[in-house]
Amino acid sequence: MATSTAAMESSLSDTPGFNSFYKRLVSSSSSSSDSSESSVLRFFCRGSSGGFYTVHGASALLVHARYLGASSSSIRYFGTGDQALASVSLNQSKFADVLRDVLLERGEHTVELYEGAGDKWKCTKSASPGKLDAFQDELFNSGGSDKGGLAPPPSLAVVVHNKDNTRTVGVASVDAYRRVLNATAFVDTSESLVALEHAVMQTGARECVVLRTDDAGAGASNGDARRVEDVLRRCSVLPTPRPKSDFDARALPDNLARLLRRPDGATDGWTPALVSERHKAVLESPAAAAALAGAMKYVEAVADSSGHARYELRALDTQSFMRIDSAAAKALHVLPLAGGRSGLAAEAEANGGGTSTSSSNRACTSIYALLCHQRTPMGKRLLRTWLKQPLVNESLIEARHDVVELLSNAPSVLSTLRDAVMRGLPDAERLARKLERQNATLQDLCLLYKVSSAIPLLITALGSLDTSAPGARGRGAEILADRFAKPFEELHTEDKLRRFESLIEAAIDLSRVPEEYAVNPSYDQKLQELREERDAVEARLEAMGVKAAKVLGLELGKSLKLERTTVHGYHFRITKTEEQKVRKKLSAHYTVFDTRKDGCKFHSSELRNAAADYERLTKKYEASQRELTAQVVEVASSFVELFDGVTNKIAELDVLCGFAHVVATSPRPYTRPTMTYGGDGDEISLYDARHPLVETLVADYVPNDVKIDAEGRLLVVTGANMGGKSTLLRSVGCCVLLAQVGMFVPASAATISARDAIFARVGAGDALGKGLSTFMLEMLETGALLRSATPRSLVLIDELGRGTSTTDGLALADAIARHLLEEVRAPTMFATHFFELARGLTNVAGARNAHLSASCEGPCGLTLLYKVKEGQADASFGVRVAQHAQLPAEVVQWAEERLAKRARVCV
Repeated sequence: MATSTAAMESSLSDTPGFNSFYKRLVSSSSSSSDSSESSVLRFFCRGSSGGFYTVHGASALLVHARYLGASSSSIRYFGTGDQALASVSLNQSKFADVLRDVLLERGEHTVELYEGAGDKWKCTKSASPGKLDAFQDELFNSGGSDKGGLAPPPSLAVVVHNKDNTRTVGVASVDAYRRVLNATAFVDTSESLVALEHAVMQTGARECVVLRTDDAGAGASNGDARRVEDVLRRCSVLPTPRPKSDFDARALPDNLARLLRRPDGATDGWTPALVSERHKAVLESPAAAAALAGAMKYVEAVADSSGHARYELRALDTQSFMRIDSAAAKALHVLPLAGGRSGLAAEAEANGGGTSTSSSNRACTSIYALLCHQRTPMGKRLLRTWLKQPLVNESLIEARHDVVELLSNAPSVLSTLRDAVMRGLPDAERLARKLERQNATLQDLCLLYKVSSAIPLLITALGSLDTSAPGARGRGAEILADRFAKPFEELHTEDKLRRFESLIEAAIDLSRVPEEYAVNPSYDQKLQELREERDAVEARLEAMGVKAAKVLGLELGKSLKLERTTVHGYHFRITKTEEQKVRKKLSAHYTVFDTRKDGCKFHSSELRNAAADYERLTKKYEASQRELTAQVVEVASSFVELFDGVTNKIAELDVLCGFAHVVATSPRPYTRPTMTYGGDGDEISLYDARHPLVETLVADYVPNDVKIDAEGRLLVVTGANMGGKSTLLRSVGCCVLLAQVGMFVPASAATISARDAIFARVGAGDALGKGLSTFMLEMLETGALLRSATPRSLVLIDELGRGTSTTDGLALADAIARHLLEEVRAPTMFATHFFELARGLTNVAGARNAHLSASCEGPCGLTLLYKVKEGQADASFGVRVAQHAQLPAEVVQWAEERLAKRARVCV
């Protein structure tokens, strides 16, 4: 860290009461019912200019362990005995990094910033994963958001109403960044609120306001409150309890009338009556209306006047996207895991490889990382949204595939779009929000000018596509024209964005950018006059310099300097050596006012008067600059909606170009899947399919064919330990997910029937904090899966029933497999070591056996081949794996003897 321990000790040495203050603060917060002490991180601003920050107590230990590495020297203890307080210091850069991880990535804590001294400190800023305004500069102005496409997530609210034994869940979100309101209500009868989990995952929220459980008449039982909190924890969303009054929806029509943008074709704004008429679906649902009121109250949407008449209210349509619960998202490694490894390294080892050495095949540990080739921050953010919301609509999926196919076969156009036009474009979405609040700077306006100026280049590049080229057989060219080129042309007209460009060209001297961002003097007559007056004074000052050089016999700019400082204003300076040579002339014509090692400083009454004039005119000029800047920003803010339209189109085009780039440059082929949608074509057929992430981590990935259709809806997969069963399941899930996101799939050919959901029970874990064993948690998740899956879902189950006795585990695995086959009728891949299960389903209609092959040859008597073959495996080869893991020889031998008593195996 740049901040020294000595500086920290110096800052705390004069604050003997700080320890007692901090402990009082923690104690009072712990007794509050509105917050959990463990969820709050408190930072203390130190130094006169806030050059560094400290964090203390348990929070210091957490920050040290998570962000500062293993060096114990970065933890200091102040005080002695029971009063000792752990403390860690952070410089400005590290402070910003911690904020981004805590608030944007993990979403586990709220943050408070204190300022003060001694035992008198005051909280001056606070933020949570759903309310980030207080730390906008630290979070988004230092480049961190641009690197990962991060942005303020929407704030979520959930309300549960129980009436007549029916549980209705209201869900609403407020995206203050994009000015979007979403709300819906649905019946969720599942014990674990599966429908709610899918909705939460789709919103991408990191914080959710819920009714405080001790609030009388909250409308939901304590059991429902616990279930909601469990869902939020599974989705890595921070629950924030709020009082019942925050969810009062009586004022909702009035508040929405203030927030909603003018209806299409209307000359007037919204009225409460019009809101009630056009948004009955939300307002007539008590749960949805309460949730929306709670979310709006939490983010103080109505209090933010910059958002008035800017929002759009949408129904949160969870049926328009594939449902992916938290378990499936983690099993398929859809998004990066904050602060931890994804486990793909072990998976790569289970597929026969060391680390990939291909320079063109970068190692990726999430699907987001694999596809993150976008050139703009807006595109990176939209990619995250698309991955959480795979499509189910036929026309939308095919449209994305058409565009990706066309662009991937047009390398020169793709390169122009990505590298010549979109590379380096600023974050127009963030800049538009600053402009909307009228706190944008002239530099921000110049950056938006850059975005606007890029639109003609985008139009030209899109128009240069050869529609007769290979890959143009679909509607890609038509879609690019209708969805991108034409809207760009409509936005970039003389009365729209060209008018904005004219404003910037007239108001700002672009020839001096980036050295100077200032209003062009020619933009305003008063400013021009002040500039001319100041220039005249500058000319007088220069003339005085020439005169002084002549009087003293020195060369101006070398031995004689004309300088300006904040303390002395304009003055002359010469070295002490030169002063001795010209002392008589100097004393005769000038007044020496300072003599130091750096030289002799002097002036004259004429110079002082001119300098005073210059300072007076400079202050007036700068005041006029500020006034005009505010006027320019105010005028420019009328173009925010146009930039919102541009931003959305650029982001979408950027994501599709990123997909095409992956397809065009991958060292192994990606192919466009043949999609089917319902009817009799319920099939998933993959040829030479690969796991898109594992193949970037291993040198020689073994592809496989997989087929699931009406004749074989249940594919039971057996094979050796570490033989690749889990990877095979995940590869199918990834291919289906990629196809419905709009991306091609890692295979030589593919036919995929669109799924309404992916359910994955892959891997083992427990929930010790809730008293749940691995097996109990597995049964809860499986129960939710069985109740929620439909014939249009894809189910992936790995090693079910391991946490109990073999007899019980086999019985449950068999019952669950048969239920999925005969009752749910969902395409299912079921990996297991229960060979009895595979044998028992051999002749069952709709079931099919497959195994990952292995050979008894090799240094340990076992060679894993990673190739899928029909039929069940002969053995799990667990003893051979133990031998390969170098267990003591006598242990391995004893195990072989025990195993030989039960069955004859290859030894």
